[in-house]
Amino acid sequence: MGIRIFVWGAMLLFGISCGMLSLADEAPAKGKLLKTLRILTLNVYGKKEHNCKERLRTIGKRILEATPRYDIVSFNEHYNPLVKLWFSCDGKALTNALQAGGLYKDRDEEVKNHKYYPKGGLFQANGGNSLFTLHNIIEFHSWKFKNSRPSIAMGYMLNRVQISRDLTIDVWTTHIESAGPDHCSHACRVKQFKQMLKTQEDYNQGNPVILLGDFNTGGPLNLGHKKAHEEVDAETYPYPGNGGYDDYINLYDNPLDVWIMANAKNKDAGYTFDCINNKTVDENCSYQERIDYILLPTSPKYQTELFTWEIVDSKIVKWKTDKGQDVSDHYGVEATLNIYESDPAFSSSDRR
Repeated sequence: MGIRIFVWGAMLLFGISCGMLSLADEAPAKGKLLKTLRILTLNVYGKKEHNCKERLRTIGKRILEATPRYDIVSFNEHYNPLVKLWFSCDGKALTNALQAGGLYKDRDEEVKNHKYYPKGGLFQANGGNSLFTLHNIIEFHSWKFKNSRPSIAMGYMLNRVQISRDLTIDVWTTHIESAGPDHCSHACRVKQFKQMLKTQEDYNQGNPVILLGDFNTGGPLNLGHKKAHEEVDAETYPYPGNGGYDDYINLYDNPLDVWIMANAKNKDAGYTFDCINNKTVDENCSYQERIDYILLPTSPKYQTELFTWEIVDSKIVKWKTDKGQDVSDHYGVEATLNIYESDPAFSSSDRR
């Protein structure tokens, strides 16, 4: 723990001395504003622990209370209530709470959600990836990782969401396996990420693209940490948690890490797993990691140049029940994003 404190202190000093990147310095060329989107990703900790139904109901309640409303809500570990696993909480508690009032419920021939994916095989439970939206899902696919563990189907999914007549976005939700209980090594996780990227490239139809979820992979705690890791020494300034973040960023051709970019001047850490302060997990642990992400690809292999993203804001979400219990062992990540038509006056080489 002493080493972590030393490294963190040194990293903060580096972040102050090197200066923080301003989003204004990297403002993309923008045309007409098409939509401001609010997005949330959260691993809901779907295990049958710590009053799980109350935790899940609270998540639904907090989402409905959010102002402005979330256009896209993406979950991990939201388990199928039809599969009565000995360790899983009934995901219907969250579904019912979130759909109260009908905002995120299918209606009038519009599809507003897909739940409990990917589907499991013989003697394999369904996965816990779910997505809810205020808009209409016009196309949906899900895939299991080829090296998924046998007990639960782990993988990723695509929800093609029609925001308006002239705007459809591709939302990819993933839950990459961990080195701990899932026994998925660094090489195992990179293999899962590569499979997902290959699928994403194959399904690229020129829509704006978002990738979000639980990567079970430690990343930079803030921009100063990222700069120190990349520009000074990765061993002196490591990313706490399972390795692989650098591999993902390189394989994905340098996507925008939304929380990092939105909080470029923030010297605080963007932990999404913090078992020092969050006691939802019944284990003796004392570590803090950032393992949940919203990523915007920048490569034309994955992201169209017909539209331009602007990162307005991003926050770490730390909801609690009325009794003070954290709603999950993970904190959520929310983001506010603007989507513009790309300005035709600029060539592709001028676009970010």
